[in-house]
Amino acid sequence: MMKKFNLKYIGLFIAAAAVVSCEVEFDNPIDEAGVYTSGEADFSNYVSVGNSLTSGYADGALYLDAQLKSFPAIMAGQMELAGGGEFIQPLVNDNAGGLLAGGVQILPNRFVLAVGANGSPAPAVYTGEAPTTDITNTFTGKLNNYGVPGAKSFHLGAPGYGNIAGVATGQANPYYVRFASGGMSTVIGDAAAANPSFFTLWIGNNDILSFATSGGIGVDQTGNFDPTSYGSNDITDPNVFAGAVSQYVTALTANGAKGALVNIPDVTSIPFFTTVPFAPLSPANPDFALKSQL
Repeated sequence: MMKKFNLKYIGLFIAAAAVVSCEVEFDNPIDEAGVYTSGEADFSNYVSVGNSLTSGYADGALYLDAQLKSFPAIMAGQMELAGGGEFIQPLVNDNAGGLLAGGVQILPNRFVLAVGANGSPAPAVYTGEAPTTDITNTFTGKLNNYGVPGAKSFHLGAPGYGNIAGVATGQANPYYVRFASGGMSTVIGDAAAANPSFFTLWIGNNDILSFATSGGIGVDQTGNFDPTSYGSNDITDPNVFAGAVSQYVTALTANGAKGALVNIPDVTSIPFFTTVPFAPLSPANPDFALKSQL
């Protein structure tokens, strides 16, 4: 009986080993060249243009970990499988999120979730490290991500938007100062000069966002075609927006590049307006318990 028992299980072992040792073969193994294709697109030099959504801005600031997870960086990683080239971003130095100018902090650190004195979770400015990214140390060399936090549609074509002399007066953007090619350069001019083979353009969210998040403190500038007269919370004239985007597409496609334009979502659908409903009930309201049971 012992011999039969051993022979039976030895046979099962050999059969199992044979099954395990078999390699499954596919007609088109995913690790072989030719599986991924870019179709008619050329991803060899992908350039992204836009605002905070393109830059990787998160938690009220621009910090390293968030930049590495920007949507263009994720796309570029996938494009590498189909002939995509290196994707270079103007990375900040740390995860603090603040910015310096000549050693003086000009923008605060990012927000983190903390517990307040009353025991409730609430956003708080991160104090775990001091910022080390100084806008006077400008980024030079090849660049692929031209996302500028805070930029409105017309800002991308505004000369001097990256001039450090205009930061204090609000005429320039410190995030663009970091990688502007010159004092009177434009974001779209720099992006076009990068000679993209493929691009994404996502701009226009901020043309309405600040008006909405400020509670409507601003002016609807419909009919005013001079964006230099706009306030920071004003709504951009639709024709100004359309003209700017058309200009940018023309510049980016001048050398035959293909690309994608990204739509602007309904501003009222973003978490800023949906996380807490309008006029929510308060626990201090005597009707709170009754209505909570309905």
